[in-house]
Amino acid sequence: AVSYLPVSPTITVDISDVIETKLEAIRAHHSQVGGAFEGGDILSNGMDDLIEQVRFRCRAYGSAVQVASGEPFLSREPLRIDDITTITGRSI
Repeated sequence: AVSYLPVSPTITVDISDVIETKLEAIRAHHSQVGGAFEGGDILSNGMDDLIEQVRFRCRAYGSAVQVASGEPFLSREPLRIDDITTITGRSI
């Protein structure tokens, strides 16, 4: 996933139903992100700011595909699609 990078994803998965689970998982691993990084990785102002930053970016990526929260991915190779009717987007 590329949710912490300012990129244009090629795929965005709707995570609206599980965004709180994602945020709980980040909170559960607080010791691994304590003293967070600067320079575009994660905010250095503590856990609450990290959670809000992740929430904000998921909302931003979700809004690009008309859902509440999205998880962006970048693919540099062909992907298998089993049912093209399940794909939404303006260019399809």
